[in-house]
Amino acid sequence: AELEFELVDGAPASLFMAARQMCDHVPVRLSVLTKAERGFMLAAGSLGRLAKAGSVHIYPGMTVGQAFEIIVHACLKHYRLNEPLVIAERRPEALHQARVAMRRLRSAFTLFRPAVEDVEYQHLRHELRWFTAQLGDARNLDVYLERHLDDQERAKLTRKREKAYDEVIDAMNSHKFRRLLIDLVGWVALAAWRSGKASARPVESFAIGRLDRLWDSVTSDIDIASMNEDRRHRVRIQGKKLR
Repeated sequence: AELEFELVDGAPASLFMAARQMCDHVPVRLSVLTKAERGFMLAAGSLGRLAKAGSVHIYPGMTVGQAFEIIVHACLKHYRLNEPLVIAERRPEALHQARVAMRRLRSAFTLFRPAVEDVEYQHLRHELRWFTAQLGDARNLDVYLERHLDDQERAKLTRKREKAYDEVIDAMNSHKFRRLLIDLVGWVALAAWRSGKASARPVESFAIGRLDRLWDSVTSDIDIASMNEDRRHRVRIQGKKLR
């Protein structure tokens, strides 16, 4: 069953208020495909299949706010296309792609922080960190089970993996997370930062400055071979954010 909210009259915020109220009473999920997109995917045989991150169309003439909104929606689409495969089939590749989508979304929060940080920013960032952490154990076990293991160890880890997937699916189905996605879309569309000076800047100059800072955070630690494990891991994370 599908329900579409369309604003006919009144403040746009009322649209998201209605969606939140619906989410509080019915286990609804945010949809990310238009009817046309579903039709083309059905024709191509790609509907309901594993989805990798698509192209994100950002152009120099855009503002910072416009670019951030497009990136957030691209990450949410990437995540939501893979979520059903995790819940219904427990597919390792789908979980990996869902985790990649969340990591990209959190990186966007870091990259655009100077322009979008407000009272809601920290709460949303904290909730995204919470959800991404729920996916870690299952993914680690998927990777470990690809190794050559004896039968006893494989059976033990397979049981552990099933329990980890139970926790992932519980998090995906939770009211907390379903509400988070609606809150996130509403915040991106209507938050006060959208009318700020930083949001109205051209994205090209903003991106150059932010990427330069991330690059400096990676290249400031050149002697990787002499680092301890924790420091090397921090550099690795910075490199992933930069990518």
